[in-house]
Amino acid sequence: MVVSITSVKTAGDEEIPSGGSTPRRTLTFTGRVSVSGLVDIKDGPQGQVLESAQATAGTPFEVTVNNLDAKKYEFVAVNRDTQDSSEPWVITVT
Repeated sequence: MVVSITSVKTAGDEEIPSGGSTPRRTLTFTGRVSVSGLVDIKDGPQGQVLESAQATAGTPFEVTVNNLDAKKYEFVAVNRDTQDSSEPWVITVT
C-alpha cells in the first residue's frame, strides 16, 4: 500500500462504495499514504487534479472535492512527489 483511498462520503456522512452512485456534488475522500507529501484527487490517473491535500505517512488524509458534475468518475489518489497512484474508486454522480 503506497497510496490508497479507504472511504468516500457525502456531506451528509453517507458512505459511497466503489461502483456506487450519488446525487451529491461534494464528496470527502479518506485514505492513506506510505510516503508523506501532497496527494491529488484526480479523475483517472492522467486526469485533471480536482483537489489536493497534505498527507502524512501513517495518518489518514482527508480531501473534500466540491462542485462535481453529473458523470461517471474514476477517482484516484496520487502522491504528487512519487507519482504513486491508488486503485480507482468509481462513482457515478447523478
